[in-house]
Amino acid sequence: RSEVAGIDPRRLPSINLDIKHLYLDNEAWGSWQAQLRPHPNGVELMQLHANVRERSLDLTGEWLNTVSEEGVPNIRSRVEGHVRVGDVAKVMSAWGYVPSMTSERGLMNVDLSWQGGLYDFDPTRTEGQLVLDIEKGELLDVDSAASTVRVIGLLNIHTLQRRLQLDFRDLFNKGLAYDTAKGTFDVSAGVLTTPKLRIEGPSAQFEISGRTDLKQKEIDHTLKITLPISRNLVLPAAAAGGLPLAATAYLVERALGDQLDKLTTFKVRAVGDWNDPKLSPVNQLDDRKGGGKP
Repeated sequence: RSEVAGIDPRRLPSINLDIKHLYLDNEAWGSWQAQLRPHPNGVELMQLHANVRERSLDLTGEWLNTVSEEGVPNIRSRVEGHVRVGDVAKVMSAWGYVPSMTSERGLMNVDLSWQGGLYDFDPTRTEGQLVLDIEKGELLDVDSAASTVRVIGLLNIHTLQRRLQLDFRDLFNKGLAYDTAKGTFDVSAGVLTTPKLRIEGPSAQFEISGRTDLKQKEIDHTLKITLPISRNLVLPAAAAGGLPLAATAYLVERALGDQLDKLTTFKVRAVGDWNDPKLSPVNQLDDRKGGGKP
């Protein structure tokens, strides 16, 4: 970066870039194709396509130098487009992280800007928004205090199971299946904020809201877990007691479905170091009265 730090984008010509195999510090960074065209204040990124570390990027953007009246350069870059992935677990492994989930496919729409050139991207100095849409996979039981399965372990699932005579063993398997994971993230001053990341699956639903400090590596998240008892009531009853019990369960589901879902919703707050946050249940009654923490 030191070799290109002084580049003024206003002086760059049209560039067609085609790199089959890119290496930085002896690390493979995949293939890259890009087209840059002159702009009065710099260059426009007409097209960028890259396949790097299990991701496919398709982006457009700009790299501009809007010099102030005092002659002070203000170099800023912006990109928008989408990033596609297959198995999220492979992406995490490729970037040196222990996989915490798998997927069949995923899409992330991005609209980000930062001070500096296109080469100067840094998540802690970036502003903008990310929209995530991941499909079909499992939340893995990794050895981490922040793992979803470990958070579920804080809840008194066994008591709920005994009272309702239902089977939640699938919640304690190595993988917890989900159908979709969707959410929007705002990025500003090194803080990643989401009003709601929603993960839906056959066994449970999760909603995560809060903030992640990328500089301090700290989180303040609230996790809401809903076990869809009303939707899973009929089949266990039919298996256990036959048609009469199944019919009764169906009537209970029809009459109390929403209430059952409310009764089986739990909240947990995670605060502190993102590798070892402090976890605590949220008092549902206080939360409804407005006295609980977000």
